[in-house]
Amino acid sequence: MTDKPKQFFTALDIGTSKICAIVAEKTDNNKLKIIGFSETESEGVSEGMIQNLIKATAKIKEVVLKASEMANLKIKFVNVGIAGKHIRSFSTHHSIGLQNNENEPIEINQSHVKKLEHRSKMAVIPTNHKIIHSMPQKYTIDEDHESVDPIGEFGKKLEADFHIISANKVDIKIMEESIRRSDIICRNLILEPIASSIALLDENDKEDGICLVDIGGGTTDISIFHDNIIRHTAVIPLGGDIVTQDIKEGLGLPRHHAEALKIKFGKALYVRRPVKEFVKIKGEGQREDKKISLDNLYKIIEARMEEIFEKVHQEILNSGMSEKLSAGIVITGGGSQLL
Repeated sequence: MTDKPKQFFTALDIGTSKICAIVAEKTDNNKLKIIGFSETESEGVSEGMIQNLIKATAKIKEVVLKASEMANLKIKFVNVGIAGKHIRSFSTHHSIGLQNNENEPIEINQSHVKKLEHRSKMAVIPTNHKIIHSMPQKYTIDEDHESVDPIGEFGKKLEADFHIISANKVDIKIMEESIRRSDIICRNLILEPIASSIALLDENDKEDGICLVDIGGGTTDISIFHDNIIRHTAVIPLGGDIVTQDIKEGLGLPRHHAEALKIKFGKALYVRRPVKEFVKIKGEGQREDKKISLDNLYKIIEARMEEIFEKVHQEILNSGMSEKLSAGIVITGGGSQLL
């Protein structure tokens, strides 16, 4: 008996603040074992989208090469996360007839479900967009019976609500071209909030109702689940980088000092202290040393984080799931460290 060939998977995350690659091997017990990883500071990416093809490609090549060397494996295919303010999501409804020549109900099989899914991908979207995900939310048989998995049931009509996610064709093309120039092939595009939910949420939480908020460098990604079905996704074009920019402009500091202050002292909630605290920033070149009030730093961060969470709250309201999040809200990503 010959051994089964080993299976390997590579994921690539092209973020605003960092780009990383991870390589995993599928084990005999159907688990994934991490065998390679690399990350580097991002260049040429803004708000989750590639703006400079040459700079982004150089960084992608760097992380893929290092992850490949660590895994001792040549990487050919990658699964790529996608986000950015160009992402759009909405719900749509589709139906198909099922009855046979005698107008009798028939057994629903995989081909019927596939046909319905195919119709969902023909939904009307902006001409400059492409559908990247079509996810069934609820099936209805003969207009009165709801089902999560209709295969094996009988009916004359099958309907379904789908959650559709689309992305700008140009942004997809630029990303795929950057990956192609890195001598690898994009096997799958997956929306970042969905990828995060797979990694962080368990089935019980998704069943009870939960909202995942991932605060990245350029975007804040939201995914909402209930009854183990994805109900809503959104990408807010604000993240940790805009907080750094606020600190830079508000305190008159070079960007690298603003980022260092955010990481070391940053807090999303301002609480007045009886004694004012200051931190000294050493001057560079002809600049003099500068004394920074931590109260001012906290106020700047709080204002922007408040705006981000107001937008998160609005997305939760838009989803219609605000009263159904029994498992609460999970906050992750680099920006979550400010909380």
